[in-house]
Amino acid sequence: MLLFRRNSRIARLYSIAVDSQFRGHGLGEALVQATEQAAVNKGIRHIRLEVRHSNQASRRLFARLGYAEREQVPGYYPDEDGLRMQKNLTLDTPAHG
Repeated sequence: MLLFRRNSRIARLYSIAVDSQFRGHGLGEALVQATEQAAVNKGIRHIRLEVRHSNQASRRLFARLGYAEREQVPGYYPDEDGLRMQKNLTLDTPAHG
């Protein structure tokens, strides 16, 4: 789920999920790249997201796709801190490049 705000160049990747039996086949990467392309098509320049600090698999995926760890968000989840990540998109290059 990718959220847009009116008059903003920042979108928020709110949720992404791949069923456990299908993990390891590149589906998560494909979903993220599709959301990035949708954002670029709407003129979005940045995508932000939050991930559990302990979710190493997601952190590695997003880092590999160009997302930078921006800040820790204390108490973001009821039982754990979050980590905010962001990727800066360019409108004239592929979102996944």
